[in-house]
Amino acid sequence: MKENVYQSCTIEGNKNGAKKIKKKWSLKNVIVKHVPILEWLPNYSWKSHLHGDLIAGLTVGIMHVPQGMAYASLAGVPPVYGMYSSFFASLIYMFFGTARHISIGVFAVASMMVGAARLRLAPDAGADFYPLGGYVEPLIFTSALTFLTGTIQILMGILRLGFLTTYLSDPLISGFTTGAAFHVFTSQLNKVFGVKLARHEGIGMIVKMLRDLFLSLNATNFMALAISLGGIVFLDVGKTFLNPLVKKVSPIPPPLELILVIFGVVISSIFGLKDNFGVSVVNEIPRGFPLPSLPHLNFLPQLLPDAIPIAIVCYMFVMSMGKLFAKKHKYKTDATQELYACGLAGIGSSFFPVYPVGASLSRSSVCEMSGANTQFYTVFSSFLLLTVILFLGPLLEPLPMCILSAIVIVSLKSLFLQVKELPRLWRVCRYDFTIWLVACLSTILTDVTTGLIISLVFSLFTLVLRQQWPTFTSSTEIHLDETPRQHIPENVEILKFSASLNFANVTIFTDKMSDAIARSFPEMHAESEAENILEKRILIVDCSAISYVDSMGIDAIKDTYVDARKSQVSVLFSGLPEEVLSILRLDEIFNEKVPQDIFFPTIDRCVLANTVKNMDLDFYRKNNYTKCPPRFLESFENPTYIRTVYFTTAFLSIILSLYTFYLIQTVKEKRMKSVKNVLFQLQAWAFVTNIISNILVTPYMFIPSMAVGSLGLLEYLGVNFKVQAYVGQTCYDYLAVAVLTVFEDRHNSISTISYRFKLQSKKSKFLFYFLNYFYASIVFLPYVFEKDDTDNRKMEILKNIIPCPNEIFFSSVTHIMSAAIERTAVLTFSAGFVIALQGSFFTFHSIYHLIFAIDTKLSAATRKLQKMFLLSMFLQVMIPFIVVALPLLGCGFAILINFNSQFLSCHSFLAIGMYSMHNRSTEIPFLK
Repeated sequence: MKENVYQSCTIEGNKNGAKKIKKKWSLKNVIVKHVPILEWLPNYSWKSHLHGDLIAGLTVGIMHVPQGMAYASLAGVPPVYGMYSSFFASLIYMFFGTARHISIGVFAVASMMVGAARLRLAPDAGADFYPLGGYVEPLIFTSALTFLTGTIQILMGILRLGFLTTYLSDPLISGFTTGAAFHVFTSQLNKVFGVKLARHEGIGMIVKMLRDLFLSLNATNFMALAISLGGIVFLDVGKTFLNPLVKKVSPIPPPLELILVIFGVVISSIFGLKDNFGVSVVNEIPRGFPLPSLPHLNFLPQLLPDAIPIAIVCYMFVMSMGKLFAKKHKYKTDATQELYACGLAGIGSSFFPVYPVGASLSRSSVCEMSGANTQFYTVFSSFLLLTVILFLGPLLEPLPMCILSAIVIVSLKSLFLQVKELPRLWRVCRYDFTIWLVACLSTILTDVTTGLIISLVFSLFTLVLRQQWPTFTSSTEIHLDETPRQHIPENVEILKFSASLNFANVTIFTDKMSDAIARSFPEMHAESEAENILEKRILIVDCSAISYVDSMGIDAIKDTYVDARKSQVSVLFSGLPEEVLSILRLDEIFNEKVPQDIFFPTIDRCVLANTVKNMDLDFYRKNNYTKCPPRFLESFENPTYIRTVYFTTAFLSIILSLYTFYLIQTVKEKRMKSVKNVLFQLQAWAFVTNIISNILVTPYMFIPSMAVGSLGLLEYLGVNFKVQAYVGQTCYDYLAVAVLTVFEDRHNSISTISYRFKLQSKKSKFLFYFLNYFYASIVFLPYVFEKDDTDNRKMEILKNIIPCPNEIFFSSVTHIMSAAIERTAVLTFSAGFVIALQGSFFTFHSIYHLIFAIDTKLSAATRKLQKMFLLSMFLQVMIPFIVVALPLLGCGFAILINFNSQFLSCHSFLAIGMYSMHNRSTEIPFLK
């Protein structure tokens, strides 16, 4: 029957899973996933989003006009085709993209790369050599390059290669774009000076262009130079000083580029700059769109070396800007879908005379600041761009080319200012600093494509260097989540290895470990036995950063352990992931020579284990427990004593419990019925607990405690005996609330207080609050401080709380041990001591209140039974408490040195908890 049920459940689960998979891969979901506009456009909020998208669209559209014309000159095509490229690509991206705030269109770096490729593969008419087999018109070349770039991006999306851009780190991108900015800047100098310069490519192309410019200075067109300098000053001053002032009033920046273009057109038309001063102008701009045509595919193989880096750079700019704004506005972008969007935008627009595009930093920033909410802003920017192309294009024909150069140069300012990152990179990471320099200098000294390849190869090489030369850091402190920061003992050294352990860095690991072992070798010329013991060294290796080990790494760990053992140094490894440990367990030779007990999950466990392991009890007896009689120590540390204590306390408690049952049952008066129920339940818990403890007779007394606590929780949740009288409830809940308070469960303690004390006076409530929080504050006061210089103060406070006549408990070693075992030393024992005193006081107070103060009109026989009951309860509470208190008062915390003996206190906690609480019997988390 069970098998049938299981099979039916399995079949049903498989059906549900199949339905989910089928639903996920339904045609509708696939289409919506790859065409995101179908998801966000039906849910578009016209009321809240339209205004922001309208303003942003018009603002970005205004910027498209001058930037499209300016960047087109970088690509070596007529200015109007920059506007064509931005128009078609941005419209297509709107349907497929997931980034809401980026502006797709022409930008400087891609335009520069396209221009360099066109100059090399499709030179102008009259060249000596044509690599493509003949003269190819620039627009035919750029359209084919756009088609191939889009195809590469779609293939990357199909193969899920978007993750490759993660290797293009921020320092690499910053250095590369800064180097590319130098290329863009030098390419515009011929228009600024009004001279004709030959285009160069390859290594030293910038130097060659600057040389040609210097030789051509005598042919400078001073009118073009003056207009260029004026335009640069106008744009730079406006962006630096005017934009911040306008931003205080409106998020929309003034269209400085458009103003400069209009000014240039007006000045050129009035003064005839082309005819009278020889200033180059835009010349003919056709009105309308050219007819679509298929891109020429016959020379695509020759374009592949240039198309791949251009595709990567365009996608890189789209993703970097998209992730930036997505993080700011708390939405997600899909890296794979962005590849599809960029690729489809490239392929779709390649049927017109265009060139590859990406995301513009300046336009995207303005778009986001202008209040764009979705890609719907593209409708308005494209409409404005379409208006210029269809109707206003001929008006821009007199525009001087030097104006466009000024726009390009000023747009490079933010890229040049990236050099300010170098001081920070030097301070934070020298590898990133070097990557930035290599990316920038290689791009400047060669060309943009070669610089990108060199930068990427060097960046990947640094990953190898970081693995081969990892850092070793030494720690002087241990910090746990639940305890203050603690100093490690003087005989302990902690090293952290910050890389995976493999063949590339195994030599460095073994050398560093050998040096550490040599430093840790104990001094044999110590003057006394005490010095020899204290100088015994422990070397802990923090391996939390080791995510992988190979065979040579396993041998390195094995050799380190063997060398340390020969040098009498304890070496431990902490924080190794389970995957690494599983690899180590598979090596039989490793397991034969290296024990498993040297691997620990945390550093503090390492410190604890070896502190206890290396502790010489005879030495500590001789030097720290002079006040404690030797016979006490021998008795307390003897396992026979521990077993005897458990047997004795459990046996006596069982006898007393049976006797108390008898006393309770002999009460005949009806008015005592509710009291009998309460006392019977209480004694029943104690009886069951004592039977279990007598059977187990082990240090793990928390097992019966948890069992009884579970029963108490079930009773509290509904399986109760409906005791109506509040007589005795105060007694049973005093300690429960105290324990909850001490262990920082303030919510439960307050709810218990409000439930149990409805009938109590304000004076009683105040007294209860005061006593509980007073004791709790005393226990936790030493742990409030976190500064190192308060250690002595913490020790003094603890000495005043805990009866400890010697100094050993407050030594640095024991303090670390207490931090490591999570409250079972200082915290648990100090809290337990206070709870024991507190519980005893409230127990006897409440029992007295229960027996003598509530009902005075009882028979003499009942009064006699009450007195006998009180005596039985007194003995049950005091026997285990005295058993634990005697060694504490007699020898301080010497008993804690033997960690088996520390569990003696369990029974006292258990007894006091059982005999003083009712519904919430064992919520003391004293031994997790």
